[in-house]
Amino acid sequence: MTIFKEISDSVKGSFNVELPELNSLSAYLDLIIPHIRNWGEDINETKFFSSAGGKPWLEIRDGDNFNSTIMHFFNDKGEYLRSTNGDILKGRWRLLPDTNKIIIEAGASELYDLAYLDNAFFILKKSGASGGRKYFVMGLEKYCKGLEWREFVDLIFNIYLQKHSGTKWIRQLFIAVIIICILVFFVLR
Repeated sequence: MTIFKEISDSVKGSFNVELPELNSLSAYLDLIIPHIRNWGEDINETKFFSSAGGKPWLEIRDGDNFNSTIMHFFNDKGEYLRSTNGDILKGRWRLLPDTNKIIIEAGASELYDLAYLDNAFFILKKSGASGGRKYFVMGLEKYCKGLEWREFVDLIFNIYLQKHSGTKWIRQLFIAVIIICILVFFVLR
């Protein structure tokens, strides 16, 4: 009877996908990004994060004291603008050839690896980060304005759910075929 319980638990598990309760944005991204990275774009496809007029990328942080509105604009020709509550800092951005790395120069120069990029999310990982913020997390303003960081995590997790729902029926069909084969085996025995 234990085989049927294992199969039953497996079938139930394929229908229920929930995020565990974690306490930081970095912890959630460490969990989710490996599963969605392959569906993201390459950083060399600049049309996803840069445009002539600039795309308004809203910075997302998980700190309790983070109350600022920080917007980032990666304009064409390498112009970078950061608006913190309306105060503008100008800088430059550039890609390192044949890598998934970007340098952002705005006061200090920082090197980031691309973690995930699509039409709505731009997530960078500080290269060699061992302390401080691990991820530089941005969402397109029209999708993320007014969201708390946990709501942002839900949006990112929905990418995972949507991408896996296409293959979910194949898993369920496979499990059903196994169950039928086992039942037929025991009946014909």
